[in-house]
Amino acid sequence: MRETRFFEEFDGLKDMAGEKPLVIFFYWPEEDKESGDAKLRHKAELSEKMAKMLAEPELRKYRDDCVWVRVNAKSMEGKKTLARKYGVSGFPSILLVDIEGHGYWRTISPNIKSRYFAKKLKALVKRCEILRRRREK
Repeated sequence: MRETRFFEEFDGLKDMAGEKPLVIFFYWPEEDKESGDAKLRHKAELSEKMAKMLAEPELRKYRDDCVWVRVNAKSMEGKKTLARKYGVSGFPSILLVDIEGHGYWRTISPNIKSRYFAKKLKALVKRCEILRRRREK
C-alpha cells in the first residue's frame, strides 16, 4: 500500500488509516449567520443547507460504512496549503477519501441532492472493498 499522509494531517484520524473511507464535511460555523459580513453569512447559510442534505434518511445506511468527520473551515484559515492539497477550493465542501487516504470525490455545491450523494457513497464503499481484497492477497 502506498504511504499517504492524509490520515496524519488531520487530528484524530491517524489511527483510522485503512479502516473505513472518510466523509469529510468542511463547514462554516453557524454563528456567522448573524455576521455583518455578507460573505461569512453566505458561507454559514450554505453550510447549513449542506448539513441538512447530509442528515437525509437516504444516507443513514452509510453511517456505519464510513467515518464521518466535520471540520470547522474557519479553523483552517491560514492552512490554505492543506486545503488546496486535497482540492478543497471553497467552503462548505465535502471530500470523500478512500481507505488508502486518496481523495476520491469532492464538491463545493450546496445544491447536491442526497440521492446523487448516496450513489457517490455507494461507489466509494465498493472501491474500498476492492482495495481491501487486493491488500489481503
